[in-house]
Amino acid sequence: RLAKEYSSGRWTDFTDGDFGTVIIHLLSYVGDLLSNQIDTTANELFLFTAEERTSLMEIAKLVGYEPRHFMSSLATIKFTASEDITIPQWATWKGSGFEFHNIEQQSFLKGDNTIYVYEGTLTTRSFTYNDIDDNGCISLEDYYVAFNTIHLNLTNGSLSGDIPQVSDARFNTGDSFTFSVHLGLDGFVYVQLPSFWKDALSQSSKLTFTYLRSHGSSGDIESNVINTIDNSVSNFITIKEQLPGIGGQSPETVPEMKLNTMIFARTMHTIVTKKDFEDLANFVPSVATLRALDYLDPESGYVQPSAPNGYPNDAYKTKLIVVPTNTSESSIWYTDSDGNKELTEVGVSLKEFIDDKRLATLYVEYEDPKYIVPDIILYLYMDEDNIRIDAISS
Repeated sequence: RLAKEYSSGRWTDFTDGDFGTVIIHLLSYVGDLLSNQIDTTANELFLFTAEERTSLMEIAKLVGYEPRHFMSSLATIKFTASEDITIPQWATWKGSGFEFHNIEQQSFLKGDNTIYVYEGTLTTRSFTYNDIDDNGCISLEDYYVAFNTIHLNLTNGSLSGDIPQVSDARFNTGDSFTFSVHLGLDGFVYVQLPSFWKDALSQSSKLTFTYLRSHGSSGDIESNVINTIDNSVSNFITIKEQLPGIGGQSPETVPEMKLNTMIFARTMHTIVTKKDFEDLANFVPSVATLRALDYLDPESGYVQPSAPNGYPNDAYKTKLIVVPTNTSESSIWYTDSDGNKELTEVGVSLKEFIDDKRLATLYVEYEDPKYIVPDIILYLYMDEDNIRIDAISS
């Protein structure tokens, strides 16, 4: 109608094949496309409405949070050595399609021993001085890098050998040469060198990275899956027991990134209040939920435990009640076949949680849960002398 009106009656053909109709349809399409792009751009600017991983990573960076990436599962292997042996770094342990490696060279005496191995496929990549960009970054061009397995060996004259890994090498003030590992917006993992890298390296420098390409949480294997070691020392090793692989992590999903960024922004990854304990438990693998109770709150009914070794009894004390994702775990300890006490999956996670947060922890007390026998509960309610009929009827 508008086209006919504005054309003063000269436009009379409004079929789909008419040139004017085609132009109107094209203009409508462009207008709708631009409107959608404007809405999408606006949505990607805010944490609650963003849906693209790259947008969420940029928002998380604003508050200093770096979303979780691949972490290799850790398995404990108990074996018997028929003589004194040295297991080389990156030796391969296999079983049922899984591949694990010990990331350090270790020597063992004849007899029973224990070794820790990480899940993943061994990968080695070498770079030169010219592969480093102006910001001191090297892209590994790989998405599946396990952050807890990467090693850097540097060949650079007097500054040679294994280089220590830190959480963020950009803040290195020059005391030592370090590196850190991060996930780029392009989806590839990159290595960050310290700001003074140009002064420390030469044109002939060679950087060799060795790491495991991990399956993340899918690498958490059951007991006794690993049964062989593919190495020259295999003839001197008899595997007795392999404990479950634990601690494997996959990259955060979009909903996890949103939740964890909000928690990090509120707490700054530091525990100050009871709620901080409960919120930051979202970052702890193997913990389904956590409740923190205040020993200093008179209404809680808790009495402060006596601190050992002369620690002040007026220290802030918090009781943590933890529900593991694996409900079969009723303790943070278990006893292996040799009678030794070892940490369970939730025990390892809680230990790393406390260590990682650098808590001002004077000491940690632990007790297994105590369950109320059901028939005692029934007895309390069914005692005829003290029964309340009105309570039962209601």
